[in-house]
Amino acid sequence: MELSGKESKASSIWERINEKLFSFSDQRKRMAKPKPLVIFGLLFFILPIINYLNLCLHYEIKFYNIILFIKILGIIPFCLMTVPLFIGIGLLKIKKWGFWLFLFYSPLLIIYNLYVTVKFPDSFNIFAFFQATAGILAVFYFIRRDISAPYMRMYPRGWRLEKRKPIQISIKINDFVTRTKDISPTGVYADYANSDLQPNQKVTLEFTYLDNPFSLESGIVRVDPNGIGIAFRNLNKKDEKLLNKLF
Repeated sequence: MELSGKESKASSIWERINEKLFSFSDQRKRMAKPKPLVIFGLLFFILPIINYLNLCLHYEIKFYNIILFIKILGIIPFCLMTVPLFIGIGLLKIKKWGFWLFLFYSPLLIIYNLYVTVKFPDSFNIFAFFQATAGILAVFYFIRRDISAPYMRMYPRGWRLEKRKPIQISIKINDFVTRTKDISPTGVYADYANSDLQPNQKVTLEFTYLDNPFSLESGIVRVDPNGIGIAFRNLNKKDEKLLNKLF
């Protein structure tokens, strides 16, 4: 049965809408931020506000009198105090500049707050100790390879929800045969130098592992000069259960 011109056009539009929805849902899954990252990002974002209000109370300054605040505190300390605001924005928006600003600023923040805590051990500086502790924890958290990776890439990349195992097996991507570099229950990273595939493009993966054949609908999630990251899509219950068992 042939479709009329209007029906064919409507079908084409519907296919494009489905493609957009597919891509959008894929990006949202892939770019989900780990909860600790969100917590640290929000902490850095609100620290300048809390510090400002805290110091206003300490020096008995009206919170809206910013000029007087700067005169008492000094322009350089004021500028340094506002840096975490930009760090928080950069971390939450997954910006490389935010990550590097965090790495350069955090040691200064930690050292300064520890100095204040030791030099002036009163209730006012308990918050400084809290900031130093949070800064130390944040540094150890963000320098982990699996957390820092998205900030180091030029292409969009989220945080893996599954640990990938360094398993090399033969795999067919559409009509191209290559080998995996690692694999997990949710996707693979395959050797594919100078690939012409694009992020969010649909592909079909075929491979066999431990005598278990798979033919899976998948989508490209990232492309780099050495290979491509591919996520499995629309898995049926049987394949999903088997992949979780094998990998």
